[in-house]
Amino acid sequence: MVLPYRHATQSGVTQAALHFGVPMVVTRVGGLAEELEGKGAGELCQPEVGELAAALQRFCTHPNRSSYRDSVQKLASLYGWRPFAEAVLADEGIV
Repeated sequence: MVLPYRHATQSGVTQAALHFGVPMVVTRVGGLAEELEGKGAGELCQPEVGELAAALQRFCTHPNRSSYRDSVQKLASLYGWRPFAEAVLADEGIV
């Protein structure tokens, strides 16, 4: 999935891609990159044409592209119902 936003805050598309195990190429705008930074779930770049082209090139020529999908699965597991419920219950002092 390529998210070539020039301006953004958050995107439900990022969460949908994670849910379906799809690696991403994402521009560093708003909160989009925060979710993926350092997680190996794709490539990040500045919202400029040359930067986006370079990120797509890195993505397509990565020697171990399956590692993107592995990283997406790990990251997606953090956003399931169980981690969400555990965080809410911990906030309330229940767990």
